[in-house]
Amino acid sequence: MYDEMTESDFYAKGKSYWETIPATIDGMLGGHSSVLNADIRASSRFLEDFLEDKKQPVGKERALDCGSGIGRVTKHLLAKLFTTVDMVEQNKEFLDASHVYLDQENN
Repeated sequence: MYDEMTESDFYAKGKSYWETIPATIDGMLGGHSSVLNADIRASSRFLEDFLEDKKQPVGKERALDCGSGIGRVTKHLLAKLFTTVDMVEQNKEFLDASHVYLDQENN
């Protein structure tokens, strides 16, 4: 199926899919918002291996959140570990919602 799909078709299908998803935690996690904390903990453990590596230290000045959605990973993980986090997202509605989400206290 994907062998016959062009690269532009692949990205167009992805764009079309994400345009149907609400700009919420539940939307970002496919209806499984209950896994948010477990997901962040697992991602944190994964990153700690790199951040604590004494032989090849990774700087903590800047992180890039690709496919950042509404900023779930930026807010709950990357912003706590890095001085600056840049978010890249192809869906403008998600980026617009991220401004509100990132400013909320208890989400």
